[in-house]
Amino acid sequence: MISFDSDCGFELSQADEVAEWMQSIAGHYDKEIRFIDVVFRADASIHQMNMEHLQHDYPTDILTFDYTEEGPIEAELHIGI
Repeated sequence: MISFDSDCGFELSQADEVAEWMQSIAGHYDKEIRFIDVVFRADASIHQMNMEHLQHDYPTDILTFDYTEEGPIEAELHIGI
């Protein structure tokens, strides 16, 4: 399952098409997606996450968290708007 969320009011147009594209990329590499949570974040929010997780005192474009140990992909993507 691929989900899209936002903490800043951003709405991804064509989310279904983007999710299908992500599934096709995974399939091309013989991978299965258990879940990928994509969260669009305001600068202040991703700045805070960057400080907490990487000790970088600035906003960033993207933070990724891969929880996959074996088998299907399990991940979070936090994208700065």
